[in-house]
Amino acid sequence: MTPCNDQRVPVVLRRTSGDASPRQNLRRGISLIEVIACTAIVTVMVVPIASVIRASGQSIARSKTLSTDGTLRSGIRWIRDMIHDGQVVDVGSRNITLIQASGDKAEFVVSGNTLILTDGRTKTVLLENVESFETSLLKQSESPGRATGISIRLQGKSPSTGKAFDYRSMISLPNQA
Repeated sequence: MTPCNDQRVPVVLRRTSGDASPRQNLRRGISLIEVIACTAIVTVMVVPIASVIRASGQSIARSKTLSTDGTLRSGIRWIRDMIHDGQVVDVGSRNITLIQASGDKAEFVVSGNTLILTDGRTKTVLLENVESFETSLLKQSESPGRATGISIRLQGKSPSTGKAFDYRSMISLPNQA
């Protein structure tokens, strides 16, 4: 009997043991070469990360020791900018009084162990651990003896290291009437 064109006969194909591919078998473990390769890759990735962590720790430690120095320098720079933006009214031995660009009167003075800027309403802490803040007016040697600058001296001690500091700065005054 011959099948009609619209009838199909299912054909079942089976592999014999001789034509089975070697990749068809499922693996049950990892080879020693794969373990060594993965370990090498992880090691190559961990070494740079460890060096970055070590460098970060060193930079943090270095910044802690330099923080007092940097803070004092930025504080003196801030005082200089305030003096340049305003008009100096009075320079005492331990304070500076000036009129700010806004028209408000302000004063740099040490209170306890902090250098503060006070304008009568608010107090702004500029520097901490300041034991002494000394100022003096610098004048021309010739007549009429006009003020040309301000000498500032800051003394104190770092709380973290116990190291004493002594900073001196001379701030030139803009031509003031």
